[in-house]
Amino acid sequence: MDFYQIILIILGILHNLILIIIFILRKWEKWKIVFKLGILYDFLSIPSIYLLIIAILEHYPQKDIIFLSIFILFIGFEMLLDHILKIEFRSNWKILVPYLILYYASNYSIVMLNWNQNLFVGILILVLMVLQIIINIITHPKIEKKSIL
Repeated sequence: MDFYQIILIILGILHNLILIIIFILRKWEKWKIVFKLGILYDFLSIPSIYLLIIAILEHYPQKDIIFLSIFILFIGFEMLLDHILKIEFRSNWKILVPYLILYYASNYSIVMLNWNQNLFVGILILVLMVLQIIINIITHPKIEKKSIL
């Protein structure tokens, strides 16, 4: 296992574990910790960019470059909306829809990056991703239904 693969595994595990913890803490309304973990999550862009540079310079498969780019794009978009512009975008479907598309695409990307390197690790990251999405759904704030009348 080379350095690229090790960083990819750590990135996949951290991506899922940080989001799982954020979703659980969101349910308990621990907003200060959620904010700090959100910033920590944004720092995953650093090893991701490093991996992207390695993938380009060492001529890794094009799919690695695409998957890493999608993951970096998601982190960048999330960082821009949550921490730079500080926009409450989760109630604005015009911003939320592209955000969710990137969220699911980045999850898929992290799984596939690891799956292509090592089947066992890919399955582990897939299980973490499924757990992360289930926890996200379970802990997501309930949306009040508006009456048409």
